Amino acid sequence: MNVDPIVRTYDFKNYVHVLGGFTLSGFDEEGITIARIDDMFTSKRGADGTKERSNQSAFDLEITLNVLKTNPINDVLSGIHNVDSLTNQSALPWLTKDLKGLSLVSCLHCWVRKAPDMNNKTESEANVWVLETGPAAVFTGGTISGSGPIG
Repeated sequence: MNVDPIVRTYDFKNYVHVLGGFTLSGFDEEGITIARIDDMFTSKRGADGTKERSNQSAFDLEITLNVLKTNPINDVLSGIHNVDSLTNQSALPWLTKDLKGLSLVSCLHCWVRKAPDMNNKTESEANVWVLETGPAAVFTGGTISGSGPIG
């Protein structure tokens, strides 16, 4: 049995998220979620049990940002969203990169689909921004650097 002698460590701080040249930060504990909007393939089973699949060419993404209410990146996202609402010209490049691994998400067109609902309570809650992309490239990799061999 082969055992990987490297202990790898996940660290949220090793990920960089960039929208149109703005490096995003200030996420709450829910962080960020990047998901395909639709399944890449659908399938159908025939009456005789044969199966076929159809490629849906679903390369677009939904990106959910959970940003601390007090973080200035809310100002940047509000500005981008407001300009886009008026001009239809704020679909910006998106990049997510794992600095200690191979995970990468990139696309040429990303926009704010939904600004957060405003809530004012006794405890601060994250501002939840929902972004959408055009066709995006996604590679989900592992961490390539570790802490060294186990004892």
